[in-house]
Amino acid sequence: MADIIKKLRVEHAHMLDLLTRAKSEGIGSEAFRNNLTEVKNLLVKHLELEDMLVYPLLDKAAVNNNKLKKMLDEFKEEMNEIATFAMDFFDRLSHESGAKLQKDFKSFMNILLQRIVMEEKVLYKAYEDMIG
Repeated sequence: MADIIKKLRVEHAHMLDLLTRAKSEGIGSEAFRNNLTEVKNLLVKHLELEDMLVYPLLDKAAVNNNKLKKMLDEFKEEMNEIATFAMDFFDRLSHESGAKLQKDFKSFMNILLQRIVMEEKVLYKAYEDMIG
């Protein structure tokens, strides 16, 4: 099961690489939009994997661990907010441009980066600690 965390970390790195490439291609360019479409597809699969394999195991352990339960509740609530923001951002990609797109992209990239750091420091550590 520790392999799942390795896979999720590799996906994080790939998403960040795609975002960096998108930014370097030029905000609003076709290559920018293509990289972000790939990020969207990867993000959806990534979240499904976490929902199927990471959260159920942690939820089971949280039944008798209030600290873990509180942490999981916060992660889930935050992820719902981030997912809503991300899907809204991806939906606007086809018709948004200029300064607005640049601002939204910067916000999306920062939010995703912060989430990745927190998952790897806290959520994945809790998972790894639990499975030994």
